Formats: sequence, structure tokens, C-alpha cells
Amino acid sequence: DSRELEALITLYGDAATPRAWPDRLADLSLGEAVLLPDRTAGDLAPRAFRLLPRLSPHIRHRHKYLDVPIPEQYAFVFNGGTPRRIRTLHQLCHTLSHCSDEELDGHLERGDFSRWIVDVFGDYPLAARLRDIEERHRRGDLVDARDRVLESVKQRYVLADEPDLTVANGSAPSHDG
Repeated sequence: DSRELEALITLYGDAATPRAWPDRLADLSLGEAVLLPDRTAGDLAPRAFRLLPRLSPHIRHRHKYLDVPIPEQYAFVFNGGTPRRIRTLHQLCHTLSHCSDEELDGHLERGDFSRWIVDVFGDYPLAARLRDIEERHRRGDLVDARDRVLESVKQRYVLADEPDLTVANGSAPSHDG
């Protein structure tokens, strides 16, 4: 992101040398990071290194994101008779459940859901799922896009945090309720 790069260069304080950084930082692969040099060191090139896998699993309580409101300027504007400004994922799901097919179609056609999820939440895996739903809807390959969008959000932010419980007979409980 060019804004992040500019912030690093500004924080670093040397306007001349870090200008060579964009090529190195743009070339990072997944699982790779760079160590910025000490300003007093002779070599001012960032040093790349590979991240090791986590030693313990990361537990992310995604369900908390369902009701945390985002700033007004990032609200999803749901078009319809009366435009609604959506500021939480919970509001998005509620609105999706009750909107007309015409309202839903417009947002699916434009790819609004996947774009909002990436731009506001930075959730690339969910956005990829939504983008697939939007594309299949545009092609006419999908008749239950509403249900699939809702299910994708639910799986990502609700079911992801439920413990893997096993009932007495050894089978996992159903989430179909």
C-alpha cells in the first residue's frame, strides 16, 4: 500500500535512502517480512526474512465483529425505497434478510458486498467467498445468492468461534437448528 510506504518513509526520517524500499517491499511474499535497518547503520536496505509457523493456535473471537459499529463514513449504503446506512455486520445480515430481490440484485451485480468487506474490514477470505457468489449470480448460475451471502457471513463470524463440542455418543452437534 503506497500510503503505508509513505508513512514508513516519513517515520524513518531519511527522505533520500528509503526511496529504494518500494521495490523490495512490493516483492514480499506471503509469510515474509522485512526488518527495517538501524538509521545509524551503513547499509540502509531492508532485510527480508521468513516468518516461522505459530507454536500455538491463534484464537480469534470473530463474533465480536458482528455488532461493533464502524465509523459513519465507512457505512454500507443499502439502496432501496429509503437508503439505509449499515454500520455493523449484524445490520447487514438483518437488512439482507428483509430486503427485496431488486435491492439485493443491484448490490450483487456491482460486487458491493465483497468490496465493502475488503475495504472496511480487510477480510479477504470472506470477500473472496462473496465475490464468487456475486460472480455466479451475475452469470445466472445461482438462485439462492441471498442465503449464500448470509451463510458466508454467519460461518465466518459466528460458527468459527463455537467450540468443537462432542456429545456423549461421540458425534458432533448439528448447526442446522
